[in-house]
Amino acid sequence: MKPLSILVTGGSGTIGSSLLKNLQTLPHLRLTVISHAKTDISSSKSLSQVGGQFDVVIHLAASLRMFEKNHELENTNIKGLLNILQAFCTSSKPIKFIFASSIDAITKNSDYALTKVKGEGIVRQFAQDHPNVTYLNLRIGNVYKKQPEELVSLPSWRRSLLYYELSDKKVFPIRLQDLVLKIRDFALDPKINNKTLDLFEDGISVKNIIKPTPQRLPFGRLILWFWISLGKILNKGDRVIYLSLEK
Repeated sequence: MKPLSILVTGGSGTIGSSLLKNLQTLPHLRLTVISHAKTDISSSKSLSQVGGQFDVVIHLAASLRMFEKNHELENTNIKGLLNILQAFCTSSKPIKFIFASSIDAITKNSDYALTKVKGEGIVRQFAQDHPNVTYLNLRIGNVYKKQPEELVSLPSWRRSLLYYELSDKKVFPIRLQDLVLKIRDFALDPKINNKTLDLFEDGISVKNIIKPTPQRLPFGRLILWFWISLGKILNKGDRVIYLSLEK
């Protein structure tokens, strides 16, 4: 039996490293990994050193920083995606391309989200232009390892801001192990193609997953405004800032 050749980008990330551990337990697979430390996907020259032809490409690599400048996000999330497609999906060999999009492609609440929307369109169009390519766009929710409570694992004062000032906001969780199994099954199943799939559980309001009830901060709304402003200035973000920006 000929081994199935799979390329995984973003192999050093949380999802990528867990997926690789799972795939390595399966027979008849030949795995190639692209990680940020060794390969710059925004450089076609860097990708040319990877070489090889693949049956499946699982593209997980992305820039995630919330307040990163749009051109910096474009460099990784758009140019990098185009480079991967051009480097490994332009032969006549049948190939399945799995693109890790995000639930943010639905909310469209940041420049990062807009790169995911654009990325989905690029993948769809590329598959239309190249009959040998099939695709899956996977809109991945908020990943946790054991319990959804991990998504609000923050210092008590920030948990208080979430509970009292942003209690109506929701997270859309998915357990890491479940996500890995879904991606693996999609990669191995030739019948699931040319779709955009949502990979997350029902939304859970912040108020329902923060336990125990935190103390309310005096001037909580003012503190929230200050924290969001500071996050923008320092080009950093956390769960409080992320949820406050949701439309």
